[in-house]
Amino acid sequence: MRPARLASLLVLLAAAGCAQTGARTDSSAASRFASALGNADQAVEAAIERMDGFERTALREEVAIAFAAGGRGVPGLAPLPAGAVEAAGEVLDPGFAALSAYAHALGDVAEGERVEEAPGPGGTELSQAMAQALDRLAAAGVVRVPAAQREAGLAGVAALADLPQSLARRGGQPGLAAVAAEADPSLRAVTALLRTVLGTETGTGTRGVIRTRREALDAQHRRFLEAVQRDSRIGAGERYSIFRSLAELREEDPAQGTLAAIVALLDALEAAHAALAADQSDAAAKVGAFEAAVTELGARTASSRRS
Repeated sequence: MRPARLASLLVLLAAAGCAQTGARTDSSAASRFASALGNADQAVEAAIERMDGFERTALREEVAIAFAAGGRGVPGLAPLPAGAVEAAGEVLDPGFAALSAYAHALGDVAEGERVEEAPGPGGTELSQAMAQALDRLAAAGVVRVPAAQREAGLAGVAALADLPQSLARRGGQPGLAAVAAEADPSLRAVTALLRTVLGTETGTGTRGVIRTRREALDAQHRRFLEAVQRDSRIGAGERYSIFRSLAELREEDPAQGTLAAIVALLDALEAAHAALAADQSDAAAKVGAFEAAVTELGARTASSRRS
């Protein structure tokens, strides 16, 4: 073989090798993203449950302290009504169900497998469930999502949930970047809506309700302890026991900033997916940041306020 011809072949082989390496990198990043999104669903659910438990505890403490302070009448023992966190969770549930359905499809594409239709409710059902949850959230006075953002988010939920079925019906092996690019506008719309529900800034949305609830509980416990301290009928041992009981109760408070950590997770999710959709060279790094945000949320949920 002539040297010139051999050199040309070597150049082509090298170029092909670089292209394959890049494809493997992209596929690996997309697979990691899909896996992280599944983990994010579980982490967010656990965090919401923890925050809902705190809110319920705070509501019970309000009633208990009022009764202990000599409030008139005996408080009812019926189960507490849904709070702000539970109402927000009812919005997040269908949102993350749609994101998870899309993650399964993206994972199939990244692994070079045939896309399977996702099990579970379809786009219409999830969109309707979210719409009803948004109505309840607004009626409770927690947050009212702007109409345009609401409609875009609901459409995004439907599109993401139905994308696996659509890809399966098309057949063939879709391109990874093409699938991510098709889903990206819907994903952005969904994450934007969820951020608004949670509160994009301190003191807004559900974050604002929980912040107010925590401050009120702190003040109530402080006033109650001051009343115990002033009551000469209560001995040192009883005061000690009361204080220890309250302190142990508050040790179970969720870490402050838990809802803000979910917002940060949504930010990282959106940035990582946008990088995949645009086939950016830093996609793997942004997926890593998303994975770190999922880990951070899990750590916050597992920790007590004291730690």
